[in-house]
Amino acid sequence: MGRSYKTAVRNHLCNENPAVDLILPESSEKIVRALTQDEQKKVEEAASSDKLGFIVCFLLNTGLRAGDLINLKWDDYNRDREEIYVRSSKTRAGIRVVPLLPVAKIIIESQPHHCEYVFTSTRQTHVTKTVLKKLYERMRKKTGLAFLTNRVYRHSFATRAVESGIDYKALSVIMGHTNVAFTLNRYTNAENDFLRKQIYLLIDNKAS
Repeated sequence: MGRSYKTAVRNHLCNENPAVDLILPESSEKIVRALTQDEQKKVEEAASSDKLGFIVCFLLNTGLRAGDLINLKWDDYNRDREEIYVRSSKTRAGIRVVPLLPVAKIIIESQPHHCEYVFTSTRQTHVTKTVLKKLYERMRKKTGLAFLTNRVYRHSFATRAVESGIDYKALSVIMGHTNVAFTLNRYTNAENDFLRKQIYLLIDNKAS
């Protein structure tokens, strides 16, 4: 825009460049933090008493986006290979294969076949964004964790993965990101206890 005005002034189409003193606003990107391990236990306990709580556990154990879960169909589940194929995602990198942890596989296997989609509501209809929103709002009330959202579950999965020593490139692919740096900058904030253990590895390495 600034260059356009410069050209206009030079060609006597306007008297001055109003973009000279323009101040761009700072990025207002909302920071999403992960659950601590204690908070995650509290959420999992609360989810165990909710009719749709298995969805919370599935998100915590797969790192899926809400949209990935909503669009997951039975045809996308490979029982023998214990994995799911995310074929509908917001990004090209989001089209991916996600290996399933045992708990995630058990959750899928326990779902009734009401329709072509894996996850359905208590009314036996396709899960929607509204259903998921009401679910995390119930979790907020049960746990007292007012910041809970579907993105927090995804963020928490990534953080637990890093704390467990997962390969960063593998995590990036599982999360459906285009590069490793994005994954680490956006979705991982290890707890202080974990960081303390990591720095003490320096002492262990020197001793050996």
